[in-house]
Amino acid sequence: MAQLLHWVSRISIQFPLLIVVDDCEQLDDGSLGVLCKLAQRSHKQRVLVLVATCEDRDKAQPAGIEVLKSQCELSTLAALSLDENGQLLASVFGDV
Repeated sequence: MAQLLHWVSRISIQFPLLIVVDDCEQLDDGSLGVLCKLAQRSHKQRVLVLVATCEDRDKAQPAGIEVLKSQCELSTLAALSLDENGQLLASVFGDV
């Protein structure tokens, strides 16, 4: 983990980095640990960590998710409407 964090630190000196992870609740503990460290250090580096989780009320979240949440600014997104989904798909795939 230390080598990866050092590599990210070196790269972020030259280039701002955006690290995006979807379905974060599916990650293993080691990967969550790396994201937590990156989030902790992000205010000192040009690194933005953006994660998305699906909070299934019937399923326990990994402990690392709570640690990661404590390092982040949280935003809850509303679901897209049927029309918004259509617009999104059209913007990606065109009129199919």
